[in-house]
Amino acid sequence: MATPISVIVPLHNRADLAAQCLAALARWTTALEIIVVDDGSTDPGVDLLQRAGLAHHWLRNPVARGFSAAVNRGLALATGETLLLLNSDAEVTAGGDLVLRQALARAAASSDLRPGADLGIPPGAHLGAVAARLVFPDGRPQWSGGSFPSLLWLFALASGLGRDSRSRVRKAPPSGFAGGAVDWAPGAALAIARSAWSAVGPFDESYRHYAQDLDYCQRLAAAGFTVRVLADWTVVHHLGGSLGPSSGRPSGPASAEVGGHDGQRLDLLWLDLLLWARRHRSAAWARQARRRLLLGGRVRQLMLALRRGSSEALAVAAAIAAIRARDA
Repeated sequence: MATPISVIVPLHNRADLAAQCLAALARWTTALEIIVVDDGSTDPGVDLLQRAGLAHHWLRNPVARGFSAAVNRGLALATGETLLLLNSDAEVTAGGDLVLRQALARAAASSDLRPGADLGIPPGAHLGAVAARLVFPDGRPQWSGGSFPSLLWLFALASGLGRDSRSRVRKAPPSGFAGGAVDWAPGAALAIARSAWSAVGPFDESYRHYAQDLDYCQRLAAAGFTVRVLADWTVVHHLGGSLGPSSGRPSGPASAEVGGHDGQRLDLLWLDLLLWARRHRSAAWARQARRRLLLGGRVRQLMLALRRGSSEALAVAAAIAAIRARDA
């Protein structure tokens, strides 16, 4: 008999979105082990949600410690061979459990020199994690996976020049949305094989809110595991809905706070990307990464000169200040 899929849901406030997340899991038909880790919520609705009994295990951190600490606590309790990290602002769709079970089972059952070769896994590598393709609540596709960041990518991110450029020019979906092998995928809906988790270990708790998934996929690659986006597994993601107040995180939607724009905290994002660069690239590369982010930020400020009071302009200014303050 197959072990249940262990679903780890890190939760910080936004009980409304968390309720939708947990209710959506009822669409799945295979055995589940649902573990919620309440990371120091102050929303009274979270207590009501706990009493609804929608999870098998409900853990609570007295104070918010961040995404990595929350998922690590849930992973330590999980018993399944498939370990699904699911953001509290994400909703699974029917049949996704069957898709990810089949993908990981096919890879695990392969015993030749190319495990999971029919899944597009290169020789000598093993499938370590599978990710859903993500959509906004209105059905628009989201970025679902891609290559490890390059210096050009960091400049494009900071400047805003890379936003939706491929979609505008080629009418193509965002990276990863078509499915297939990727370097890394977001942790909003990421299923990790237990064998991979046992080999790589827990998530790095140094990151404040972003890049934990990037860091983990980098470590999977170093250990000989691959990551794949499954084109037939879709998850609805309320981008930014899981952002909450600790270690500098806001209590409401990210776009309502200084540093927040379009569902993201740019200051935390840029700082966490620099932390990844220092962990996984050379010191010289990390210095170049800092320069690219600052240069991109200055370019973006010039383009926003007529909208200096907008949330985007304030967020960019906060991100530039955060990077400069870190090295002060």
